[in-house]
Amino acid sequence: MTPLVGPVVLLLSLLSLFHTADCFSLPGSGECGLSGLTYGGRLHVPELVRSTNQWDRRKIFVFQKNGRDRFGMRGFGGRGRIVVTRSESCHDAQSAEFCPMEENEPVPCMDTSIPCSIDLGPPAQPPQYTDRSPLRASNVSPGGLTISRPVWDKTEDTGTGRVGSWICSILQEGGVVQNYTVGGTEHSHDINLPPGTTFSVRVALISEGGELSTFTDWQSFTIPPCEAPDEQTLRLNSTSRHKGSVKLIANWNYAPQSGPCAVVTETVHFMQLDKDGCSREQSGDLRNDSSVFEVPSKREMKSKGQNANSNFEVTVTLTTLTGQSFSFSRQYRTMMIAPYGIPVVTRRGLGKGRRLFSWTELQCGQRNSDEDIEYEYEMEVKGDVWRTGRVDEPRVRLESIPKGMWTFRVRAVTSLGHGDWVEASN
Repeated sequence: MTPLVGPVVLLLSLLSLFHTADCFSLPGSGECGLSGLTYGGRLHVPELVRSTNQWDRRKIFVFQKNGRDRFGMRGFGGRGRIVVTRSESCHDAQSAEFCPMEENEPVPCMDTSIPCSIDLGPPAQPPQYTDRSPLRASNVSPGGLTISRPVWDKTEDTGTGRVGSWICSILQEGGVVQNYTVGGTEHSHDINLPPGTTFSVRVALISEGGELSTFTDWQSFTIPPCEAPDEQTLRLNSTSRHKGSVKLIANWNYAPQSGPCAVVTETVHFMQLDKDGCSREQSGDLRNDSSVFEVPSKREMKSKGQNANSNFEVTVTLTTLTGQSFSFSRQYRTMMIAPYGIPVVTRRGLGKGRRLFSWTELQCGQRNSDEDIEYEYEMEVKGDVWRTGRVDEPRVRLESIPKGMWTFRVRAVTSLGHGDWVEASN
């Protein structure tokens, strides 16, 4: 509790009355004769503020009752004592009238007191409730809620029984209790906890004399969780500027929110569901990529080097200031492009002027479309094109090949384009 400061005139008169060169002195016994210290039924304690300054040696008057400093509390009477103390250094060199001793000189008298009797009226009474109806919550939102204090009996709101403040106790999961002291003129207390938090509350009133009423019963409340942002959109697209792969592009948007429900991070996850129409069992490992963006962001992500003609699931996860998350997703199949590559070409001689050329079929991630694939070939002999053609099987048999150096090449072809030539020669 904070000591109450008495009138300045009274303080100066007391200092001049009790001050001697080395110490403070008070009447030796009997009544204090300090009726001037009472004001409106309250004991005013003259005090000059303490300081850590080496020149600060100020005088402090304290009223004690039953060995405890009472300062300016109401509601006690009977016999006590006045204690006079002072600090160990002077405020400044010009404070001789308050502190005549030299700097750092030991203080010969730090505690002078006498018994005294001061009548401050009847002891304080605890405030009385007019009813014990449930506590009321208002302004309920993900940002918190407001608890209103109970009503007390106004007929008891006199003297030291007047309500000076009230206590709001909050019990959270795990048994953690937090107590907040609220001023008596404040009719409510704001509770700010994360959205979705369930907690219990009870309150008690405190009189100006320091008496505590009984606590109300615990009541449970829940801070509502954040709702998913409105207007969620997710657009997916793909482009290709490089043979054999595509760029997958995601654009997303949503209505902004404020307070504890404000979005602070956006996580975009690309999960590949198949590869060029082939399942995981057929194609092996599929790609999974994630990226985290701080808000505000461009709300766009580009993922290069993805497979064409492949199904992806793209998920956007929004995380709020309090850690709550919301997700929305879409599936998308990337564009089809021209086939890419034929790994190996083999050849086998079948006799004079005859050759059988074969090659491996395109694998998952090389066809790049659902279209039927043909194979275009050509053969040069002595630097001139000798024969061309197309087949739908991964092999071709050529006969009557002229003598000389020859080169055979083949590539995959669809309506979307063709792959690179793969050669074999003698």
